[in-house]
Amino acid sequence: MTMDGPNHASPSADAKSIAPPLLSVRELIKDFASSGVFALAGSNPIRAVAGVSFDVLSGETLGLVGESGCGKSTLTRCILRLLTPTSGSVSLGGVDLAGLDAEAMRNQRKHLQVVFQDPYASLHPRMRIGDIIAEPLRLLNLSRRASDDRVKELVDLVKLNREHLERFPHELSGGQRQRVGIARALSVNPKMVLLDEPVSALDVSIQAGILNLLMDLQERLGHSYLFVAHNLSTVRHISNRVAVMYLGKIMEIAPRDQLFGAPRHPYTAALLSAVPVADPKVERRRQRIVLSGEIPSPAAPPSGCRFRTRCWKAKEVCSTTEPELRSDGASTFACHFPQAS
Repeated sequence: MTMDGPNHASPSADAKSIAPPLLSVRELIKDFASSGVFALAGSNPIRAVAGVSFDVLSGETLGLVGESGCGKSTLTRCILRLLTPTSGSVSLGGVDLAGLDAEAMRNQRKHLQVVFQDPYASLHPRMRIGDIIAEPLRLLNLSRRASDDRVKELVDLVKLNREHLERFPHELSGGQRQRVGIARALSVNPKMVLLDEPVSALDVSIQAGILNLLMDLQERLGHSYLFVAHNLSTVRHISNRVAVMYLGKIMEIAPRDQLFGAPRHPYTAALLSAVPVADPKVERRRQRIVLSGEIPSPAAPPSGCRFRTRCWKAKEVCSTTEPELRSDGASTFACHFPQAS
């Protein structure tokens, strides 16, 4: 997989200052009731998402990264309204999704689609591929002929053969199944597509093809992506900007090249130091940051900065005062003692 970034143009600085964001998440919180061993310690809820805010611009890809259990999946399910947020807002094109009832949300679903991680589990095993892709089109009340034409157009768009339309999911490879999932997500011309680790279940040899397809489709169709992953190599390949999440909070948001070249938050620096480098000489010379300890439980997060129990820069203020997100040029980060830019 090439490590070059997106070959499509990022939204310009002028566009950023003029156009409102397509997706705007503000102070999103998601609590779950304590159960099992956690219930014995008290009645405090488990806060999986703890006041997350970010924007995604029109035509942009925002990468969302973090270790397993940091809240990425819960956050995406709140955005999709598969989970109801405890508080906060999620606006798509100026419409607050968090406040919509079931009927109104159903009308918004055509603007917000998702491609799931497992390309087999997300496809109905007893439906033919043509019917799977056509299923969302039924919401638009298209004629049978118009629906069939649209399905053929989508199959061509994701570079599958039309003969695949008569097959079942188990008759396709993993990469082909994920192309079906992409075609289904794009069938209703959404403004925004959430990509929930869309290549992590695929062979490395297949991943680059799917990522390049997603980038080509975005350049052609103009939709936006929220690309959720834990693999920083894939995030670097496809994203315009990257948000780093830890224990339910955003630690840093920055343009891709800024974040990979000069991370400001120690947690971001630690994640990047774990990414292998293809050049053996560079790999041997570079300094690795090994984090000590385990990720704390969201049922009992540390006081102050949530990362302080694993941070080599932590001081007393880190245990007493939670750092606020602040901007320093292109980067926004939450740290009392940031890395040098």
